Amino acid sequence: MIGFVDDDGGYMAWLTAHPGGFVVNVRSTAGPGYAVLHRAGCRFIYVPRDDRAYTGRGYRKVVSDDIDDLRAFARSIGRWDGSFSQVCGHCAPL
Repeated sequence: MIGFVDDDGGYMAWLTAHPGGFVVNVRSTAGPGYAVLHRAGCRFIYVPRDDRAYTGRGYRKVVSDDIDDLRAFARSIGRWDGSFSQVCGHCAPL
């Protein structure tokens, strides 16, 4: 599991290297209210944009090839059951 803050280049490189991976989009100050799960190839989190569009401006990404790692992360930010606040309806990661 890796977290990306203010590092869109590193984040995009990880997505390219791990097309079957998973991404949780959280606010910079992660809390239980916002933790959205995506697949690594989801167009909502993978299209190159302005610098810091993905891992800056109040957001960060936590990534892993193993969804159980991300469930553990969800628990660590207060989602006691390891769930996500939302699962992307476009890429359907679950």
